[in-house]
Amino acid sequence: MNIKNDFHLDRRIQRDLVISEELYISGLIDITQWLALDLEYFLKEENRFFGIMISYFKTIKDNYTMFNTGCTEEDCDIYGKIMYLFKPIILFEYRKLEQRRLSKADRLIVMIKRILDLLEPIAEDKCHIKTDCIKNINEVITKMYDRIKNNGKLLELKYMTRTMKYYMEEGLVGKICVDEFGIQYEINKRANNSQPISKNNIMMEETTGKELWIGN
Repeated sequence: MNIKNDFHLDRRIQRDLVISEELYISGLIDITQWLALDLEYFLKEENRFFGIMISYFKTIKDNYTMFNTGCTEEDCDIYGKIMYLFKPIILFEYRKLEQRRLSKADRLIVMIKRILDLLEPIAEDKCHIKTDCIKNINEVITKMYDRIKNNGKLLELKYMTRTMKYYMEEGLVGKICVDEFGIQYEINKRANNSQPISKNNIMMEETTGKELWIGN
């Protein structure tokens, strides 16, 4: 798979803007925060949000709050552009995990862990930006990940992580700022969309041959 071509990422890029690696890491952390909001929603939907999970989410929310301290409106605009760039791949990987029979919550745990595993060593070695917050969040997500019994969790999600690493190194973001994102939000938007789905928004999952919707 040629990621840039198959996901039409070149069409989504703002060519006249290059941002720092530090800001890019913050933007990708923002993506995990959106996914964590959905994770809480799905855990409640699956009747799993009790006991230790409540404590886990207090730690997660506290660390996201600390990480976001000092975030400006301009930073948020950049975060939205990073989300716009990667949204098709995030939805694609989510659908791949669905084919592995993982629950909605477990899919998000895997996705958040893959992104944090990518970012933690980079932040520590190069950027030194609030690495304790990233480590604390990843530690809790890893505990959740370890509780998943389905071996579908072992899927590496290389399309997502490799693409994030590439564009982070290039400093390139999307040309549109996304103000709202979430897996449940995208599912609802698709369900309420009366227009037929474009073939540009369908990808073929390599191992199963099934078509997966990747959003707009």
